[in-house]
Amino acid sequence: MRTRLAVLALALVAPLATPVLAETVQVSTAAATPKVGQLIRDAGGFRIGRVESVRADQGVVTVIVDMRLFRIPISTLSATDKGLTTTLSRKELR
Repeated sequence: MRTRLAVLALALVAPLATPVLAETVQVSTAAATPKVGQLIRDAGGFRIGRVESVRADQGVVTVIVDMRLFRIPISTLSATDKGLTTTLSRKELR
């Protein structure tokens, strides 16, 4: 229960603490259409996490990994049989 509260608190506070993308991200028409709960894997096929929210107006999805909020550009995502895959490596997310 405490973990869920911590994640919820982080999700509510993180948009205030996370810098806004300085440039407008253009969403490719070939990009996947992400949905909350979908699994995202990195370029190497390793699991990153599940989509927590989709912010189409900003061109990003948010994922919580190790109690940290990450924004992944939708334009880097593609649909696979195992969920979504980003062209970014796990190192590039950190």
